[in-house]
Amino acid sequence: MHRLLLVAVLLAASCAALPPGPRLPFNHTCQDGAPIKILQHPDCQRGICGYTCAPDRWRLDRKES
Repeated sequence: MHRLLLVAVLLAASCAALPPGPRLPFNHTCQDGAPIKILQHPDCQRGICGYTCAPDRWRLDRKES
């Protein structure tokens, strides 16, 4: 029983030590009614850099910077 408690405490401590990622809006919808586009890159915390509500966020022909 003590081992199980120790494992649970260690797991909780390891999760608490991770830096928080960027805050995303609660409803994941922009003011234009379309969903947000999550900006991802491996160099960002937890792989998520943020989000955008840019008007052309879902166009496939625009150049990503």
